[in-house]
Amino acid sequence: MWSDVLHGVLWTYRTTPRKSTQETPFSLAYGLEAVIPVETIVPSVRRTASLANSDLNTQILQDNMDFIDERRDQAMIRV
Repeated sequence: MWSDVLHGVLWTYRTTPRKSTQETPFSLAYGLEAVIPVETIVPSVRRTASLANSDLNTQILQDNMDFIDERRDQAMIRV
């Protein structure tokens, strides 16, 4: 039934970069790239590295939030 696959379709839509903005809707809304559910079970190298150094990870997250307005402006210019 279509309702069984709706969650996956919406996840894909939110995490696929748009051609016009070259950004994902998720990253424009939250300032971060989404982590796919599989990466929470079987950590990738990126996720393992971020878990190992929490101070660096916190700083990177803060930097991403500081530059979210610039990323949104760049996406608007591309449109």
